Amino acid sequence: MKKILFISLAVVLALSMGLIACGGTPTQQEEEEEEPVYTTIELKTHTHVPEGSMFNLLVEWFEEEVTERTEGAVTFENFFLQTLISGTEATEAMQTGLIDFGMLVPAYTPSLFPLNFANFAFPFKPASLALEVEVEWQLRQEFPAFQKEWEDLGIKLLYIGGGTDYAILSRMPLETLDDFEGKRIVQLGGYFAQWTPAAGIVPVTGLTQPERYEQLRTGVVDGSLLPPSGLLDGNEYEVADHLIMLGIGAPVPLFQCISMDAWNQLNEATQNVFLEVAEDVMTRHAEASDAALEDDIQGLIDQGVTYYGYLSEADIAQWAENCPDTVTAMGESLETEYPEIWDIIARKIELSEEKGHVWPSELYGPYLS
Repeated sequence: MKKILFISLAVVLALSMGLIACGGTPTQQEEEEEEPVYTTIELKTHTHVPEGSMFNLLVEWFEEEVTERTEGAVTFENFFLQTLISGTEATEAMQTGLIDFGMLVPAYTPSLFPLNFANFAFPFKPASLALEVEVEWQLRQEFPAFQKEWEDLGIKLLYIGGGTDYAILSRMPLETLDDFEGKRIVQLGGYFAQWTPAAGIVPVTGLTQPERYEQLRTGVVDGSLLPPSGLLDGNEYEVADHLIMLGIGAPVPLFQCISMDAWNQLNEATQNVFLEVAEDVMTRHAEASDAALEDDIQGLIDQGVTYYGYLSEADIAQWAENCPDTVTAMGESLETEYPEIWDIIARKIELSEEKGHVWPSELYGPYLS
């Protein structure tokens, strides 16, 4: 009896040792060898604006959602407010791997992005950021040349964003076009600087948002042209205290990108999360920006700023009548490199009209149906 018991125990022990040698049960072995669902990676992020600001939420919301949906596999090391590089250096930094993800601004280096910067050739476009973002993103789905312009630089465009209609915050009262005459206003360059002089403005360009404050403080410039949220984010109300809304349309200057090197390190599941979150955050941010416009204006008023309302319809019509045709000029400058540019222009105007926007006939007459 003892001999039988000994043999039985020996068989059980041998079988157990065999299972251990084989790596445990088949189920355990499969679990140990199973690939992770999402790529584990930490990405370096750049923006040129402050943490918590409306512009920066375009990136912050994306990061939070991606990290949550990838169950913590994707994380971000943040360098907000130009703490690593300046806004004008961001494209080169992404190309060289100094940053992996973040906010690029074609307006800082328009020669690198002539097609993606082309939306600035359209003055008096939709005042709703949600509408303008929808139109601009639809163009990027219909015309592959927009994405190719980024990919040729080793960068992938994920989503776009911007701010609400523009305002001028100035050191002195500006209420009419006559008041604008000769005033030095810091603003984005390129096409933008070609049509603001039609309002009497002397454009000052090439400055990032943090640099505007010092220029205003010292009186080098008379005012700053930005959406109200940008004026709040930069604390420019501390050095200028007169505000007027312009009615010239919502800008889309912010392009959220990832380097192709970083993108190619992500597996398909992780890439899909990025694309899904990008669409969600793009829409959410544009709608939130529109909803916050009145609060932004009130926030400036609460800081002691005098608000004059919107530029009058008569002044806007006069401005449009005097404005150079930057749309046609843009098309002519790009048609050799981008033969589809005239289709893009027509489609942008058509999409905006379909969504209820009215383009000023004084300026856009030849393009209107």
